[in-house]
Amino acid sequence: MNRKTLFIWEGVTEYLTPEAVDSTLDFIRRNSGNTVAFNYIYKSVVDGTCDYYGAKEIVKATTESSEPYQFGIEEGKIEQFLTARGYELVSHYTAEELEKKYLTKDDGSLFGRISGHVCLVLAAVKT
Repeated sequence: MNRKTLFIWEGVTEYLTPEAVDSTLDFIRRNSGNTVAFNYIYKSVVDGTCDYYGAKEIVKATTESSEPYQFGIEEGKIEQFLTARGYELVSHYTAEELEKKYLTKDDGSLFGRISGHVCLVLAAVKT
């Protein structure tokens, strides 16, 4: 029987090495993983060149807790990243898009903010 599987991989990628991210995506792709939902951060957060809302504070906190960020994807390169690993992009949300969709009041003001360097993605294994 061929069952479809959704892997939810949340709050993990930024703490892994690039090799571990690739290995995990390869495992999911080879082992009945039809789709994977995960969050990721921008590579500029890892290398310290970004200026996104909340990024500097979270990088400082993760570094001080001995769990520094190690992995990120270049902004605007998620589709290429996924394609190179045997996936196709189904949906993608930036922090700004999430704020607009889920945190905007009727008057246009925000209920709160999302760290500006975090993105959500849903990807399907290429068939």
